[in-house]
Formats: sequence, structure tokens, C-alpha cells
Amino acid sequence: GLSHIGMQKGGTAATFKYDQIADVLVGKSIRFIETHKDKPFFLYLATHDVHVPRIPPERFRGASQAGARGDAVVCFDWTVGQVVDALKRLGLFENTLILLSSDNGGSLSEGVDSNRGHSYNGPLRGHKGQSFEGGVRVPFIASWPNRIKPGVGEEIVSLMDLMGAMAALTGQTLPDDAAVDSFNILPELLGEVGTPARDHLVLEGMPIGHGDRPALRLRNWKLIPAEADAEYRNGEWSFAGRPWTQLYNLNDGLYEDHNLAAQEPERVDQMTRMLENIQAGQKTRP
Repeated sequence: GLSHIGMQKGGTAATFKYDQIADVLVGKSIRFIETHKDKPFFLYLATHDVHVPRIPPERFRGASQAGARGDAVVCFDWTVGQVVDALKRLGLFENTLILLSSDNGGSLSEGVDSNRGHSYNGPLRGHKGQSFEGGVRVPFIASWPNRIKPGVGEEIVSLMDLMGAMAALTGQTLPDDAAVDSFNILPELLGEVGTPARDHLVLEGMPIGHGDRPALRLRNWKLIPAEADAEYRNGEWSFAGRPWTQLYNLNDGLYEDHNLAAQEPERVDQMTRMLENIQAGQKTRP
């Protein structure tokens, strides 16, 4: 009862069955690794599992206590495990950099999904499409046994920064007009002590042009300007926005329920000017 993104017209050669996606992608990924095991390779595995419509393979249905979405997460975990097992079997795991992340925070499709009472964004406020942490904070896991020691980093990282990090890793120099907002986070990935690559990050919920404004993270502070947060009401997005500015100290908690804008007018002004300057500029990468 829920379509995939967009409408498709034309032939049928590219059609597929959702409950077969994971197995097909795993099989193709493993064959690719086996074919290129004797030289450096790059594999981008874009899974579908947790996106709507959530139709995991039959063997994973009921595998969780959180409905189809939870079952799809279990299937995703299996997918990652199959790739890791292949790398270990071929003796490649210790010297392979694996990066795992997501494009946005979680969401549930009203009337279709149920998490059966389980939280889909943990302690975070909001969901996909919002500038709250539930919309923009995602898992970011890096594994490279030969180079990365286990641990938890506190640095601010954006997926945009992977371009800068991979350029540094492979000894490449990014042109001035390429990846203009990508910071080199390779030292953070490798656990090297030093100044973090970035202390700020522009956060965006729904795309510009729909009536929202970006938010700004500056170290532990987060500014959500008035009208930056679209809301999902009665089955559709509302872009009328909210007529107040929000300022949160994320060190006080990630639920963002204590608005400090009235108590911190100077910080609001500083971060507002910073955000405006970023938007007016051509790049943020050093």
C-alpha cells in the first residue's frame, strides 16, 4: 500500500521485488570483492532495507519486536555481516576501511508502519525532515583494524567530509571548486590527537525552496532559526514554520526541550550572523 519514491513509467526491465533486494545486493557485493581481492577496491553498498516500503525477506519477518521496520533493521545487520564475513574469509578484513552511516534520521510512515512502542530515534527529538537531532544525527561507524583503535569520538562530522578524508587518504588534492564544504576528518578517523577538523556544521531538514531555513551547530550549541522546522501534520508536510528562534546546549541533553534563546541573546546574534555569512559565501572548506 506504499509506493517507492517517485513514479516510474516505461519498460519493465528495471523492476524488482523488494523482498529480494538484500540477497541480490549481498551476492553482487561479495562477487565484486572476490573479483578485486588482489588489488585496492572501492565498494559502495547502498542498501534499501529500512526505507519504505519495508518488505524484508520472509526469513526476517518477525525477527524483531518492532514490526516491519525492526525486521528490516535485522536484515540490514545481516547484510553488513555477510560483507564482513567475506572480507574475513579472504583475509582482507584487517586492512579494509569500512564506513557505515545513514542519510538522515529515522521516520515512520503514518498508517503504514508501527514500531510497536519501540523508539525509532532513541533519545532524540524529531525525525527525518526536521532540523532536530532526530532528523540530522545519524550513526557513523568506522572499522579499520590495522589503523583504527576501538573507541567513541565526540567530534562533529558530516558525510560531506568523506570526500576530504578520502582525498587525503589516497594522496589526492581537491580542486578549489570541488567538495567546497568537505573537511578532512582523516585524523579523527585514525584517532590522531589534534584540533578537530570542524567546530561547526550547517544542518538542513527539508530542502531549501520548501520554506525552511537551515540550522547551525557550533560546538555544543545549536541554533534553529524561526521557520527552520517543517512539521508533519495530518499526513502531509507543513512549511508554515514556527515563529520563534530556538537555541539548545546539546551538552544538557539531546532531546532539545530547553530553549535558551531568550537567556542567550548575544549567542543567538553571533550564530545568526555566522549562519548568514556561511550562506552568503562560496565555500566553507579550509
